[in-house]
Amino acid sequence: MTSVVYPKLIRGFCNPKSLRRWEIGVRARLPDHYKQRKIRIAKAIMNGADTPVHYEKEPGLWKEGHHPDTVLPVQNRPIPLIFPAEADQGLWGGEGIIKGYVQRRHRAARAPKIWVPHFREAILYSEILDKHLKITVTDRAWQLIDDAFGLDSYILQTPEEDLNSNLALKLKQRMLEALMDKSLYPNDAEKREKIYNKYKKYITYSREEVEWLGLSEEEAIEKQEELEKQRSKPRPLKEIFTEELIAKLKIDKMKT
Repeated sequence: MTSVVYPKLIRGFCNPKSLRRWEIGVRARLPDHYKQRKIRIAKAIMNGADTPVHYEKEPGLWKEGHHPDTVLPVQNRPIPLIFPAEADQGLWGGEGIIKGYVQRRHRAARAPKIWVPHFREAILYSEILDKHLKITVTDRAWQLIDDAFGLDSYILQTPEEDLNSNLALKLKQRMLEALMDKSLYPNDAEKREKIYNKYKKYITYSREEVEWLGLSEEEAIEKQEELEKQRSKPRPLKEIFTEELIAKLKIDKMKT
C-alpha cells in the first residue's frame, strides 16, 4: 500500500562539519565505536558512497574525447548531495537533493535548478518488531527493501553510512535489542525461534554498541554527560562499608 507524496519543505541543509570536532569537548569522550561510526557517515556524505547513485561510474583511467585524436582522463567524482533534516525521518536509500544548473538552449544563460528524489509514503511490516510502520521512502529505498525481501533484512544488512538516517538507526537498534533479548513474539515460542534463527546472523554488535547505535549526536552527548555525572557523584560511606564487609565475610567463609 503506497501513495506518492512530496517533502513538506526543503531546507535545513546539513553539510558535514569538520571531523576535528570529535576531538574536542564532550565529543572526544564519547565511546570510540560511536565516534568512528559518525566519522564514517560524515566521510560517506563528503566523498560519496562506494556504489554511485546519481551518476554512472566510468571504467578505466582514460577515455576518448569529443574531437578526433584526443584523450581525456576519466574523472569519477561523486555529485555533492544535500541532506535536509527530513532525511533523518525517512529512508532515502542513498539518494539526496542535488543543487545545480541547467542550460535550456545553446549559448543561453544557465538557470539554477534543484533535483529532488521521488517520495512515497509506504506501509512497511517488520517481522522482528511485529509492527506495521508508515515511513516516507524514496523510489530507490523502496527498490532496495524489495531486493532485500523485507524491511528487517534491509535495515540489518545495510551499513550505517549507507542508511544515513536517524530513523533507520533507531529501527536497527530496536531490532537488535529484540534479537539479543529474545523479546520478540512473547506469546508464540515457535514463531519467536523461527524469526530469531532467521535474523540471528546480524547480531554482530556488543550490547554497549547497540545501546549507542540509535542515538543522535545530541542524545549521545546528553547520555555521556549523564554517565559522567553519575560517576562523579559521591557514594555514601554506608554503601562502601557494606560492600567491604560483605567481601570480607565471603573471604572468611572460603577460608573456613
